[in-house]
Amino acid sequence: MHSDPSPHLHTEKCNKLVAKLVQCRFEHPYAKFIGYCNDIDFAMTKCFREEKTSKRLENNKRATERLHRVIETRVAKGTEVNAVLKSLPEETTGQTS
Repeated sequence: MHSDPSPHLHTEKCNKLVAKLVQCRFEHPYAKFIGYCNDIDFAMTKCFREEKTSKRLENNKRATERLHRVIETRVAKGTEVNAVLKSLPEETTGQTS
């Protein structure tokens, strides 16, 4: 199962692959069942994975920056850093108790 192929969710590269796959399946309604369009399908899946990885890394970077800003703000207010880290969820800090 693929992620949502809506154009506003993907890059131009992936949108072109989605269009090629739709066209292939339209032009070959029976051959698609024996793998005629699989090469395009695999390329599209790979493109979606690359997009997901890129978005995940970008979100992780933003979350790390936000965490540092929160810690700096709390330290400036006089709160102990250890108390701040203990108050954050484990997923955010990457630390375990």
